[in-house]
Amino acid sequence: MITKDDDDDVHPAIFANMLGLSLFLLVLFCHYEATNNPKSRNRSGAFPTPGSWHMV
Repeated sequence: MITKDDDDDVHPAIFANMLGLSLFLLVLFCHYEATNNPKSRNRSGAFPTPGSWHMV
């Protein structure tokens, strides 16, 4: 039997799952954009090392 207390736990769980899925898809999209953006690569095709952007 479902009581009022059990029903109160469903909405935060759905919200947390949707938030987690949204953040996961955002990170996935950002990684996809970073790997497929030719402007972010140097002449050799490799990504610059962190902190060396001013040396290019």
